[in-house]
Amino acid sequence: MKKIITSFLLFLVISSSASANSAVLGLGLDSCAKVIENVEKNDDLGAAFKTAYTSYIMGFFSGVNVVYEDDTGLEGFEGLYSEVLANCKAATDASFIAAIINLYAELKK
Repeated sequence: MKKIITSFLLFLVISSSASANSAVLGLGLDSCAKVIENVEKNDDLGAAFKTAYTSYIMGFFSGVNVVYEDDTGLEGFEGLYSEVLANCKAATDASFIAAIINLYAELKK
């Protein structure tokens, strides 16, 4: 069942039509290149972006935990942020939500 859910989430992210993006709101629509640019600023704005992106990641994993009653590794949010950022650096043309979903898929292996 977990593989079906993960596959479904990946399908939603991979589909590129405009209507597919309507299910994703806010920071999840940012490209990974934009995320990296925002968090690598060495000022208060960079710190604010890091906090905002971390909150978005936590919201995603909290939602998965609630909806699917699934253990997603939510205890270590700093590790989750670092892993999502690493996914973004590996695929800068991907969306931020794609990097998050890829991490979720990695955790479910």
